[in-house]
Amino acid sequence: MRFQIHNKRRRAYQLTKQIEYLKTAPIQTVIPRNQVFVVGSKDESFGNQVCQWDGDILKFRVPACLESKFGKYVQTKLGNFDRNINRLPKDGSKTWHFYRKDGKWNAAVQFTPTPVKSVSRHLAYGCIGIDMNPGSIGWAYVDGDGNLKAHGQIPLQMGLPCGKQEAQIVDACLQLATLAYTFAVLLSAKN
Repeated sequence: MRFQIHNKRRRAYQLTKQIEYLKTAPIQTVIPRNQVFVVGSKDESFGNQVCQWDGDILKFRVPACLESKFGKYVQTKLGNFDRNINRLPKDGSKTWHFYRKDGKWNAAVQFTPTPVKSVSRHLAYGCIGIDMNPGSIGWAYVDGDGNLKAHGQIPLQMGLPCGKQEAQIVDACLQLATLAYTFAVLLSAKN
């Protein structure tokens, strides 16, 4: 019994010493050489004071020690590609990630999208029901009287990396929204 108590006291002493060390130890992170992160905050202007994008030009703020050489800002054209920026808010945090892939620099931005308003019609117009399964999303459209009018499935691949899996789910949601507009279950943007 004494030996057990001694070991518990010894372990508690070791843990308190580790905690004291961890409080003062420097935090070290490893970022690969071909990647750059520019972290933003919601209380900064345009979500990020260092890196801002107006939809066509990406502008970087230069550190004060390099302003004499490069000026206050360095800018580059970032565009000429298909993108859906209608949910990119004017305010809120924006974190930029620049990475090199296949000999080219790529840019990605992480942000909190603007909330989507509910735009559904009354049940008299009918509705679409969905059934989520691991390998597919089943859907069925019923009219206002509850009669089945159409049904189908949207296949999903399993075992994809996180980013591709999320993109696949977003694509499935867009297909469901298109179905809802087709069957006049959702209000159009003009209504």
